[in-house]
Amino acid sequence: MALKITDAMTRRIVYCTPTSTVRDIAALMREKNISCVIVLENNTTCGIVTQHDLVSRVMAAGLDPKRTVASEVMSKPVVTVSSSADLTDAARIMRDKRIKKLIAVKDGVAEGIITSFDIIVAAPAMRFLLERTNRGR
Repeated sequence: MALKITDAMTRRIVYCTPTSTVRDIAALMREKNISCVIVLENNTTCGIVTQHDLVSRVMAAGLDPKRTVASEVMSKPVVTVSSSADLTDAARIMRDKRIKKLIAVKDGVAEGIITSFDIIVAAPAMRFLLERTNRGR
């Protein structure tokens, strides 16, 4: 029995619009103590703004956070994974795509976010289940 993404994902998703300013997004991240915000347009996920995006695409580029909007700096397309997939699948996707966050979806709708940190936290439970499974053979 493997751990599923639903076992480790964060269900609280914070959204913004493509026209949200980077300053407002950064303030939202600080207020909610999160590292990314999903960009939603017409009830469809169209991008993600991460702390890395803010540093590399705004601050390092010298853009004005009050005038720069999400659509200018968001990462897209958003990489998703089925919320019913195994955590090892999420880890493999993150490794292969060199990203730290995935949107967990069910029937095409975002259900949560799984991060590399979530997988690290779940690693001891994954090892325990693997050992237990191997002993049963």
